[in-house]
Amino acid sequence: MAFMHPDHPSNPPGPEAFGGLGMILTVETSDAASLFERLQRGGAPIVYPLTEEDWGQRRFMTRDPAGVLVDVVEQIEPAAGFWDQYMVKE
Repeated sequence: MAFMHPDHPSNPPGPEAFGGLGMILTVETSDAASLFERLQRGGAPIVYPLTEEDWGQRRFMTRDPAGVLVDVVEQIEPAAGFWDQYMVKE
């Protein structure tokens, strides 16, 4: 997978450039914290900070050069009892 600015000289011929609005690409990783630090140090735009979500994800979001949101996700243990409210009771 490659992230390329639409004006990059090696951009292959094809459809018109996509503005990225309304699209999120989720990428799963085993270590979201180290990727967050690496991308932040490299100057990538961070549009959602590194967060541990109650439902069981450590994640952050950046934006690729074409404008697509990239959601970087690591699966972790959910907060105790979080999913209980969604269980079907028979």
